[in-house]
Amino acid sequence: METIINPKNKYQKVIITKKTCIVCGKEKSANSFYDHYSSADGKANECKKCKILLDKEYYRVKKEEKDILLKQSISRPLTDKENQFIADFIAKRSSQ
Repeated sequence: METIINPKNKYQKVIITKKTCIVCGKEKSANSFYDHYSSADGKANECKKCKILLDKEYYRVKKEEKDILLKQSISRPLTDKENQFIADFIAKRSSQ
């Protein structure tokens, strides 16, 4: 393999053309991966499509955890109006 200096990072000596995604296991072109300057090859380990799916799942789980914490954080019994407000808030946020 020829040593080529990456124009984006002068300390990175190798530019790759293909890489295998650690999530889906498919070999894809280097353009299918986000830039990641701290990695040896300058690209992230997961392809762009898998990264998007991973991020969506992560934020969905975090949103559910926040909803549970919201319900648990109130120490007194809620009125019907407050329960309805929280339910509407959660429904509106989950529909977005």
